[in-house]
Amino acid sequence: LSIEFKSEEVTDLEVLNLLGEKVLSKNIKPSTKKVSFSLSHLAGGVYYVRLISPEKEFVSKVILLK
Repeated sequence: LSIEFKSEEVTDLEVLNLLGEKVLSKNIKPSTKKVSFSLSHLAGGVYYVRLISPEKEFVSKVILLK
């Protein structure tokens, strides 16, 4: 999965399962424009990707098909 964004601040990326448990967590440095990560170790299902910065929070639902 690849996510493109614009951030001048340190941002945290989390992938959560339907129970709200963190299954992946990354710290993204300022000036990063694109981050890629693999979800191949996860079972198929619904997950939430959350980007958290000091000023904003963005959540998106992802359906992982296997």
